[in-house]
Amino acid sequence: MKGFLVELGVFLVLAIILAIIVWLSMLMDSHLGVPAMLTGVLIVGVLLAAAHCLISRRNAKEERDRQNAPTILHPVFGKVKQLKDCWEAKMAVPGIGEGVLVASYEGTAPTEAQVATFCWIHKNLPALKEELEEALDAFDPKRECVPPQPRTIDIDLISLDQNRLNSFDLGFEVEGAKTDWGFTATFLDGKLEDFSDNH
Repeated sequence: MKGFLVELGVFLVLAIILAIIVWLSMLMDSHLGVPAMLTGVLIVGVLLAAAHCLISRRNAKEERDRQNAPTILHPVFGKVKQLKDCWEAKMAVPGIGEGVLVASYEGTAPTEAQVATFCWIHKNLPALKEELEEALDAFDPKRECVPPQPRTIDIDLISLDQNRLNSFDLGFEVEGAKTDWGFTATFLDGKLEDFSDNH
C-alpha cells in the first residue's frame, strides 16, 4: 500500500507540473508569441523524465526485494530465493557452467515436476545443444549474425514450468554472434516448440 501511495503522489506531482507547463505555455503564446510546439517539447521532456524516474524506482525496488528475499536450502537447486510469485537459484550446472539462473515464474518453491525436468535436461544436454545448433542454423541460414557450427553456446537461464514435465525455456548467448542480445528456446514435453532472439 505504501508503494502505491508513493506512486500516486508522483503522478499527482507530475499532473501539477504538466498543468503549470501548459499554463505557462499559454501565457507565453498569448503574450510573447512563443510557438505551441515548444509546449509539446516541454511536455514530452517532463513525461520522459517522470517515466525514467518511475522505472528506475521500480527496478531498484525489485532489486532490493530480490536481495532481501527469504531463502530455502533445496537438495537439488541449493540456495533458492523465494520471491513474490516465483523462485530462483544461481548455481553451477554440470555441462553448462557457473552462475546459471534456474528459475520458475510460478510458485515460490521447486516442485517435483521441476526437479524431474531439471534432471532430464542434465541427462539430455548433448541432444538439447544439438537442437539449439539446428535452430540457430534455421534462424540465420546465411550466417549473418551467428557463426557456423560448432558454436560455443552459453546457457545462462533455465526457466522451468511448474507442473508440466520436460517443459522449460533455455536462455543463452552464442560466442562470436554479431548481436547485442541472446536467444530463447522453448521446449514443451521435451520437444523444441519455439525459438527466438531476445531482440
